[in-house]
Amino acid sequence: MTDPVFDAAGYIKFDLDTGTIRSADDQGLAVVPLDLIASLQPGDALGQASRKWGEAAGEKLAVLSLESDEPLGPEALAEHLAGSLAMAGFGRARVNIRSGALLLELETQCEKEARPGLVAVVGGYLSGYFSSMISPDVFEAIAIEEGDDTITFWAGNPIAVEKVRGMIDEGASPLEALDRLAREGATR
Repeated sequence: MTDPVFDAAGYIKFDLDTGTIRSADDQGLAVVPLDLIASLQPGDALGQASRKWGEAAGEKLAVLSLESDEPLGPEALAEHLAGSLAMAGFGRARVNIRSGALLLELETQCEKEARPGLVAVVGGYLSGYFSSMISPDVFEAIAIEEGDDTITFWAGNPIAVEKVRGMIDEGASPLEALDRLAREGATR
């Protein structure tokens, strides 16, 4: 495809460069499974449904890996993950390693009012995605930093996640918290 921006039937505009979907009246849209939308209830239902959706996507990559003649490396994981988030309309994702940690930076045009929902869905999705590759409930993904147009997620085991949250709540920057976690470990 030479032009990554295309308009589906004049109503929905997909922009693969930015990983966004917009309606004809420029409203931000996301393509999500209907069972996820149906489960939008207060409490843990959104996180659990998002996690299951992420597990299914991660399992697809695991199947691709088994079918491949060569092992899929981190580039394949990053490409698959970024592509699935972009096609859902959540934004453009980049996987980076900083301070020894795997981070996902999501560039999004999501309005501020919708950010809590986006963070919950993407965090649950990432938790399920990464857990499906190791074993259930090994990973929890959290948003560790938000900018005007970006949200940075990090995934770790539940003990490490609580430790990083605590350090950030105490005033450490996200990268300082991850550096400290790398030095001290997740169980102290």
